[in-house]
Amino acid sequence: MKKLLLISLLAALGLAAAQVPAVPQELLDPRRRLAGDEVVFCLNEKSLTREFDERVAHEIANVLVLQAEIYPVDYSSFPLFNPEEFYFFLYIDLINNCDAFIGLNTSVPTYPDWIVPTRAYATVPYALMTGHDVDSLGELPAGTRIGSLMNTIGDTAFIAYNLSLPAERQWMRIPYGQIDVMMRHLLDGTIEAALAWEPTLRDELCRIDEPLSIVSLRPLTDVSVSMGALLLSQDDFLRALLDDAIGELISNGTMAQLLEEYGLSSGLSPSAEGAQR
Repeated sequence: MKKLLLISLLAALGLAAAQVPAVPQELLDPRRRLAGDEVVFCLNEKSLTREFDERVAHEIANVLVLQAEIYPVDYSSFPLFNPEEFYFFLYIDLINNCDAFIGLNTSVPTYPDWIVPTRAYATVPYALMTGHDVDSLGELPAGTRIGSLMNTIGDTAFIAYNLSLPAERQWMRIPYGQIDVMMRHLLDGTIEAALAWEPTLRDELCRIDEPLSIVSLRPLTDVSVSMGALLLSQDDFLRALLDDAIGELISNGTMAQLLEEYGLSSGLSPSAEGAQR
């Protein structure tokens, strides 16, 4: 595809005035290999939605009549509270190895201006795991001990909602920095419920033999991760192509089928009529 080849040539000219990470030039090779018949997606091989996101990448490429090449990377070791290392390696990968990084949250308001997100192809919610016979967070009695992974979208929303309630109706939030510690305390009764991203909870549930269930965070709303891809900010044309392909997959029902197939059907795909990011 000649237009995609043109994108590759423009990328070699470098980013505009955006403040990019201080990466040594010897680590960068801006001559990205963008063949006319393929688009390369970086994908975190440790992601809990890896198989789903890889399938989405291939479906996007199919709509564009291209081949999708997956470039696996391991982004599992970056500190939760220090995004600089993440941006450092993301910049290197988007310059050297891939055209877009798929399977990332597109709605982070603090992304630097050298990053541009696609529109979201799915919204995957935060949820609650508990042994209580309830259908949602709101049905848990006041004072219930609820573990929550710190500095996550779900935790921030939970804190705000809980504090908005009268003191006698609040739950007891117990913060955790690691999912394995939180799950151990859920199993031994230290806490009565665990709040985390739904794929994280489903992954944990597969490894335990206890009468636990995953329920929604109602009455909290819109507590979810908007899944999409990130590109370099000068790649607006490629971003527009990906956005159009994602819109087609949403409108023709493909995304809904994939969400169901990969056990993510509680995360509704965004409206086909929604504004592109």
